[in-house]
Formats: sequence, C-alpha cells, structure tokens
Amino acid sequence: MNLIKILQENRLMKTPQEIKLFEETLEKIAKYPKDDNLKELHLILDDNCEHPEIMFSLVHFLEDLDLQKQIPGLFWFLCGNGVYTDSFFSKIVLKVFPSKHFTIL
Repeated sequence: MNLIKILQENRLMKTPQEIKLFEETLEKIAKYPKDDNLKELHLILDDNCEHPEIMFSLVHFLEDLDLQKQIPGLFWFLCGNGVYTDSFFSKIVLKVFPSKHFTIL
C-alpha cells in the first residue's frame, strides 16, 4: 500500500493501531524522503487528530526539509485542506519555518 495513503487513513489516530501505523509509516517515509510527496504530506496535517503530539512528528519531519521545495505543499495545505485550522498554520508557518530558515535582523 502507498505510504502516504496509510498516513492519510490513520491521521486521526483514534485507536492504538492507527497510532502505531502512523508512526511506523512516517518513520519509513523519513528514511527516504521524496520532494514530490510534500503536497500530500502537508495535507495529512489535521487538527482533529486525537494525539496532536504524534501529529507533530510529521511537522518536525517537514521542518527539516528544504523550505523552497515546501512552498507549493504549504500553499495546498492552506488552500486545499478541508480540516485546516489556525493551530497547525501558526506552528508551521509562523514559528517553525522562520526560526529554521530565516534570520531576523
């Protein structure tokens, strides 16, 4: 099965099995990250998940990737994510990326 699809199907983490699948799958993806998966990875972020601390493992994975390659994924996250809320936006765009990728003078 497609790893992105496994993350998507288990993103709400309502059961211990969904949590385990999400964590194991993200670990597999992190071993061999692909830039062409960035849009799909951003769209997995969901404030409705039962365990946001585990969802933030995806945020931390994304923050280590090249920001320039993530801009299209961020765009789709902000414009195309039906469950988007302010919390992930504020944590990713306003806190994580500037501190990792920009110098404030």
